Amino acid sequence: FMVAREAIEALDASKVRSLFAERLERMGTMTFARNDAMALAHEIGARWEAGLLPISSEHMATGILRSLLLDRLDSIRSSDGVGPRIIFATPSGERHDLGLLVASLVAASRGADVVFLGAEVPVEDLTLSVEGSRANVLALGFVTGDSNDVADCLKDVRRRLDKRVAIWGGGRGMTGVESVSGVDRIEHFDRLEAFVLEARGNDYASTQQPLV
Repeated sequence: FMVAREAIEALDASKVRSLFAERLERMGTMTFARNDAMALAHEIGARWEAGLLPISSEHMATGILRSLLLDRLDSIRSSDGVGPRIIFATPSGERHDLGLLVASLVAASRGADVVFLGAEVPVEDLTLSVEGSRANVLALGFVTGDSNDVADCLKDVRRRLDKRVAIWGGGRGMTGVESVSGVDRIEHFDRLEAFVLEARGNDYASTQQPLV
């Protein structure tokens, strides 16, 4: 990370992208996403919070990571219709979506039909997106929100959506959040994989909501 750190501090976007892309090719998409990308994002964020890295450098580095991972998501996105359709998003006020993007990659690699909406999607739009796309699952990511606010958001979304639509909540912002009826907690990527594989065994042809 030392070489990348110097390039990030120098705002050398070309060098940063080259270093990240080289590491991604060497490690493979899923290893890079689950291990390197999360570790890089954590260190970059920690250095910014400690005042060791300007916000411009943090934005540049995480933006490059997102771009590389989005390209890989497009390349592995399932189109066979076998797995569940899962919408990944963060609600309004939650701008951190890199971990959610990695979760999308994990789900897609296990055959899910992934729709990645990204950060700060209002609850009303989340509802419309689920209904309009006939999604089977809404996966929400939380990083910085207050635990009570997170719980209230999950309860609100659960009230708005058909009970046939599963809701998954993940991210470190879920720590300390009370159990919400009708919402499954995803603590780590291995559990997400298990949920996706279990969902693939269900008959979604008969449970998807009709388009209107």
